[in-house]
Amino acid sequence: MSRRRVFDLAAFGLLLWGATAASAGTVPTATAAPEATSASPAPVATAATSPDYAALTREYYAAIDRRDVAALERMLCDRAVMINPRPNVTTREQHLEGQRRPADGTTPPRREWGPLTVHDLGATRLVVGRQAQTGVANAGRFESLVAFHWTTNERGPCVLVGHRAPAGRAAEGFSWDEAFVVGGSFNAQPNAWLVEVAKQLKPGRAVEVAMGQGRNALHLASLGWQVTGYDIAGEGLRIAREQAKARQLKIDTVLASHEDFDFGQERWDLVAFVYAGMPGDTLARAARGLRRGGHVVLEGFHGRYTPGVPGGSATYDRAFLDSAMREAGLEIVRLETPADARTDFGPADLRPVRLLARKP
Repeated sequence: MSRRRVFDLAAFGLLLWGATAASAGTVPTATAAPEATSASPAPVATAATSPDYAALTREYYAAIDRRDVAALERMLCDRAVMINPRPNVTTREQHLEGQRRPADGTTPPRREWGPLTVHDLGATRLVVGRQAQTGVANAGRFESLVAFHWTTNERGPCVLVGHRAPAGRAAEGFSWDEAFVVGGSFNAQPNAWLVEVAKQLKPGRAVEVAMGQGRNALHLASLGWQVTGYDIAGEGLRIAREQAKARQLKIDTVLASHEDFDFGQERWDLVAFVYAGMPGDTLARAARGLRRGGHVVLEGFHGRYTPGVPGGSATYDRAFLDSAMREAGLEIVRLETPADARTDFGPADLRPVRLLARKP
């Protein structure tokens, strides 16, 4: 299953429009801002008079980093609500109280901002974008989606609802966890191409890339393979383990992304990419992890490889796969795009591309 998704920032931010009802008691309209009064009208969207709401959003986080409580008091509406990734929801006073506590000596993170988009909702403005935090004392990087809903009060522009949600791998893992738990429509049968290939191979050690609920890993285990599968979705792995226990099969599961999973050196006899995607150097590392004579079995969507769009990193044409396998030092045994076949994951009207490659 492909583990690459593009999150619609605009849609994420517009969800907050309705959330303002929780703090203001009414859904904002184009004519009445929740905290605007005749003495403090909402900003008019003209180049000459409108505040720079993108700059104000960045300044809000700068005030947090320097623990400038006075600035935050000016920038938070009286009924402001802040929604954070932990997750928790705090009122204005709860948020300010946290900033008034003595500093613990931690160096503020380095923040990198992507483009911020300002949506004119009439009486209010919605700022949506991304930020990344890099720890100074501890190595690492955390990506967030940010949506700030601005209105005005007697102090000037103020935040009515601020929302910061996980982005990147954390958000991707969350979305797949949700899909596996509440989706209920995933194909539970093993992939037919993998079934065909496995009949021709002597069982050994296999790894399934982005195993999801484990339909293929469980089939291989039933044939006597020693199987490991990895995925970014802990719920998918949980379901796979429960099914293995119910069927009295043994599989090993690893919570990891493509980037984090360690294929090792010459450990595997089979690596399965079934609608799994292979972004970056995933294939090269998988090839290094194959033993001599080991195989890669792959099925994906037939088309142009387009990472960064849903399903795009699991979409391939013959030319791409020929080049990718050659660069990874693998020999193609079979490569086909059967016209009468259809994919068994995702949209049912797409043709699959199927590959079997061998490490010489």
